[in-house]
Amino acid sequence: YSSEYIHSEWMYNEETARKYLLNYSGGGTDFPFDLAVKFSNEDRGCIRLLVSDSDFLYNANGKGALAKFKQIITQSEMFIALLCLPGDAATSRKEVAKVLKDAMTLPKLRVAIVTDYAELPQAAARLTQAIWG
Repeated sequence: YSSEYIHSEWMYNEETARKYLLNYSGGGTDFPFDLAVKFSNEDRGCIRLLVSDSDFLYNANGKGALAKFKQIITQSEMFIALLCLPGDAATSRKEVAKVLKDAMTLPKLRVAIVTDYAELPQAAARLTQAIWG
């Protein structure tokens, strides 16, 4: 999500999702924790997927954000965060663990770190295979 986001109730096909998501290309992340909590309260049986970069970690450092993030995870069937964090993989894992703290211990959270943008298609394919076999 970018600043002044809009949201779609449901994506019915790939083309709709692609057009919707391209509205946010290059806009900077401003993750809507309150809206995500609302959705997680309404539908607790979802697998939720977050695809972002280091901006999400910046947002997660905001006041009250980590508590909301934990609530979203807890109320999900599974929460997967695919984070593109270019650079050294070990350093990226430490940064994620530092920012997301005890949310990392929640059994429903899965975090995948991609250190090179060129790896995103392969990472998405591996995530799909891991979730739905």
